[in-house]
Amino acid sequence: PTNSMHSELLSPNGDYFVPIQLYIPKSAGYTADQVSTFFGTVEDSTGTPVSIFEEPATVSASNGDLYFDKSLNGLKPGTYRATLGLADKEGKPVVMTTQPIELKSMAKDETGISRLVLASDVHQTDTAALMGAPYAFGRVKIVPKGDRIFTTKDEITYFIEVINPGIDEATNMPKLQVKLELAGGTNEKPGRTISAPISDATPLPLTGAP
Repeated sequence: PTNSMHSELLSPNGDYFVPIQLYIPKSAGYTADQVSTFFGTVEDSTGTPVSIFEEPATVSASNGDLYFDKSLNGLKPGTYRATLGLADKEGKPVVMTTQPIELKSMAKDETGISRLVLASDVHQTDTAALMGAPYAFGRVKIVPKGDRIFTTKDEITYFIEVINPGIDEATNMPKLQVKLELAGGTNEKPGRTISAPISDATPLPLTGAP
């Protein structure tokens, strides 16, 4: 099945934006040259459209799957219903999905974190992305795994954006420590928990922007 996902992020200059992704697993049997248009609507909780878009689309490949992502600007925290789709050259929808999205508040003058994004494809691009590009920071591109299905052969990357972290006065870079715990089972029947020790995160400067 086709999946869509979203997050709330702040650009390096503090602007709130919402990257969305339409994800097509390779099991669907589509190819990148079958689609040429991305379209969609976003409605608020009253059913009023707050964003309508239709634009040329170049679908990208990731480990055999296909995806298209886009950043939405102007949305405010709240509950919405998004309908996203990809159409062929004749305008006929190839894939389409409708899903609710819940956007939480993130402010540049407060401390906070974005929602967790899981990916098995994180790579460097030739040039730095523009501020506010979907799931791209500097030359780092994150491709969220839209179906959230991983195998034991996959390398899983856990991605969050941290707002206003502590700063190391000696380097003027973020000062962060990370602790990772993987919990199995369900809330009703907890499984084994794998815990890693606390470690210092190594900050790197962002290419193309302070």
